[in-house]
Amino acid sequence: MMPPVGKRNVLKKLEAQQIRQTSNLAGPHQITGQFLVEGSGEVTKTIFFPVRFIEKPLFFSGIEMHIDTSPVGEKFPLATVCVYDWNIEEPDLASGGQNFRQYFVGANLAIVCIGNPGQRFWVNWMMNGLAITNPLSGIGDLTTDTIL
Repeated sequence: MMPPVGKRNVLKKLEAQQIRQTSNLAGPHQITGQFLVEGSGEVTKTIFFPVRFIEKPLFFSGIEMHIDTSPVGEKFPLATVCVYDWNIEEPDLASGGQNFRQYFVGANLAIVCIGNPGQRFWVNWMMNGLAITNPLSGIGDLTTDTIL
């Protein structure tokens, strides 16, 4: 149900004001993280950002073999990493708060790995975009996942 026309105009003005204020506070940010994958198969991983992106960030990823892992018969691991869902903080218009825009606060990754059963490798990821920072948060995500 749409709010009355007068209320919509007020909401649009408030949203425009917040966009101007957010634009003054936001800046380009690059965040990175990594996690360890063991074995072959498929796994999902949820990551949370230490910043709130005001637009969908660009996603980059790559893998590197763990220092204790060597290719067997020159069979190197192959992995594909993709974002299959974004964690988005939606505007809360009902509470009368000041948030009139959505923020990208995390992502769900899908990782598909092909290679030797005992392989271990690091998935390195990076997000680039305009974001608002929280000075109390840490940066990075270092965790371990095992593919069964």
